[in-house]
Amino acid sequence: MAKTVIRALTDDNYRRQVSRAGRMVAQTFHDPQQVATTYYSSIETVGRKLQSSCNAPMRVVADMRWMIPGRAGGLENLARSFVAELLELDQFNSYTLLLPASCRFDFDLRGRRNFRILCPDSARNMARRLVRRGIRSLHFFFRLDHWESKEVVALRELRAMDAEIACSFPGYIQPDLLPLRQVLVVPDIQHEYLPEFFTAEALEERCRVYGDSIRRADHICAISEFTRQTLMEKHGIPPEKVTTTLLAADPIFRREQDQNRDLRVLQKYGLPENYLFFPAHTWHHKNHLASIEAMRILRDKHNLSPLLVCTGGPREAQGTIEQRIAQYGLQSQVVFLGYCPQEDLPSLYYRAGCLVFPSLFEGFGMPVLEAMACGCPVVCSNVTSLPEIAGNAALLVSPHDYEGLANAVAQVLQDCDLRCELIRQGEQQASKFSWRKYTLQTIAVLHRVHLNIREYQG
Repeated sequence: MAKTVIRALTDDNYRRQVSRAGRMVAQTFHDPQQVATTYYSSIETVGRKLQSSCNAPMRVVADMRWMIPGRAGGLENLARSFVAELLELDQFNSYTLLLPASCRFDFDLRGRRNFRILCPDSARNMARRLVRRGIRSLHFFFRLDHWESKEVVALRELRAMDAEIACSFPGYIQPDLLPLRQVLVVPDIQHEYLPEFFTAEALEERCRVYGDSIRRADHICAISEFTRQTLMEKHGIPPEKVTTTLLAADPIFRREQDQNRDLRVLQKYGLPENYLFFPAHTWHHKNHLASIEAMRILRDKHNLSPLLVCTGGPREAQGTIEQRIAQYGLQSQVVFLGYCPQEDLPSLYYRAGCLVFPSLFEGFGMPVLEAMACGCPVVCSNVTSLPEIAGNAALLVSPHDYEGLANAVAQVLQDCDLRCELIRQGEQQASKFSWRKYTLQTIAVLHRVHLNIREYQG
């Protein structure tokens, strides 16, 4: 350092050379005008990206036209809970809810200008379709050209939705939404694993409709890690294209219950306390026959005769179940309540001796979570998604092991310490699931697709 300083002081040529080189560096890299230009250019680039993405609200249409109360099962609770959280969380992005006319007043949208409801099956829309059909028929009869084809009408209706992304909940995409970008919620692909529970026609339709929708989707939300793995296994979906978005129990399912309301619900349905509870439509895969076999074993080998209370609508397996009940003489021990309003279900869970859920296939298994949230001990299958949802807070048995199912139920009914421990662990397990978390994860998926649209347009 000293030698260099001495040289600069004594050697005029060397000093001028260093001076010129230093000035050139300062002018090239540190000139205020040059720095300002580079800085402005960087800000402008970021600004353009933000303007084309973040500042442009998403325009989403949520397809819930299938949401007829009592017919859609757990999917109805999924859609309703998602919209309820969305109304609280998002006042920026634009949402169009496609609903059946019977549900158009189920959501309070007052003051929420970024939400609106369309009901394709409303009386007004049905009348318009009839008028259009009549006009087309007249043109056809008189052999006149009619410009308003079905395709033109479909495009007009799609434009009225004012959407860029369609969010479809039931695992398939309606044809009129196909021109939009797609976020598909897949509950399960049971038909790929239990085809014997479907007629040939129904199986062919499900394979075609579900398979085509899964292939067309820009992104898929799987309601459990089990469902995510099945999509990758059966359809070869890349891991980055499918996200696990775990569901949750509705807030009305909680352990702190209104005692008077509980008693009113029991009186309404004529039920005692400490019954076995099985909430499910009588589809084959719900495996009601296993619960009937367990009831016979409880009576014959354990000298226990609890009442089995089943809720849900009659489906394909109803006849076979009733035959088995009559065969074993269990008519007085099994009761079918049919569809029950959701507000009655927490009391039915809370007053039950335990939940019996020997399902053969579940994409999630909502009754398990609802029971845990209500302080109801759980005995369920050890297959598909149920171990993932139940964790260590339930007694898990093979859905084909009737003796094991009966033994597990007998343990819960007779062992107070076990019952209390299952209730405690169940409450902890249920607290891990949240509709807010589910909704935020789904919004993140929608936004990812939204950004892809903006980048493509840019």
